[in-house]
Amino acid sequence: MLQDSQTFSDITAIDTRDQLTAQVDAVVHGTIVYDLLLNGKLIAPGSHTIDLLEPVSLQVNVHSCEPGHNAVDISLSIQGKQILPVWGHLTSSGSCYINQPGIWKFATPASFYPWYFEKSGAGLIF
Repeated sequence: MLQDSQTFSDITAIDTRDQLTAQVDAVVHGTIVYDLLLNGKLIAPGSHTIDLLEPVSLQVNVHSCEPGHNAVDISLSIQGKQILPVWGHLTSSGSCYINQPGIWKFATPASFYPWYFEKSGAGLIF
């Protein structure tokens, strides 16, 4: 075997220390007081990293707003793939538009890529 050739195991090895980039955006309409949590950590809108094998959990706690007059629109993309609003129907409210006090949630039951491949119809990752 040549010194610089790789085996199938070498080529398909996954470094579990890899990180994914999550872009979380919030567009505020009116006056609203809210917190964003990504995987349990308080964040500001923007770019964040998550572990490759970690499920994705996004939570918005709306503390105060006048229902019907104020709202926040949430969007999420991971590794450049648009997740919200595409799968907004999988959120706790069925929408990415939050216009009342309370807790709004989006979560994947598994790590991102197995969930994404199943939902997008790309197949299963073993």
